[in-house]
Amino acid sequence: MGYRRMAREAALGYLYQSDLGLKARTDDPSLFVKHFEIKEDSREFFLSLIHGVLKEQNCIDEELQRVSEHWKLQRMARVDRVILRMATWELMFSKDTPFKVILDEAVEIAKKFSTTESASFVNGLLDELAKTHRHESEWLEEST
Repeated sequence: MGYRRMAREAALGYLYQSDLGLKARTDDPSLFVKHFEIKEDSREFFLSLIHGVLKEQNCIDEELQRVSEHWKLQRMARVDRVILRMATWELMFSKDTPFKVILDEAVEIAKKFSTTESASFVNGLLDELAKTHRHESEWLEEST
């Protein structure tokens, strides 16, 4: 497993804990890193992902609500919501990762940590978001 996948999975745990609203000893990212033994090569991406999602959560949630026509954000499965927030942050604010990689990673993480229906749900919403937040040339490069 690559260091970015490990960072995404760790970020899922941290952001899930945050979404629960519980005060835990591992609320401090440095304690979370230490407690869950996040490897050195994954830490920088982990930290940028969690800080980015938390900083931009209102904007991210607005975008997710826009594309999830019949689903209120608070009614989504918590794991799916967190996965979608992470991937949406990457689509919107981390332009160095190709959107196809972001979608594939989110789908694989959903398969691993959520329900069997989650992968297609996550893929559908992120596909719509990518059309808005990624340049058309990226789409053309992927299909050639």
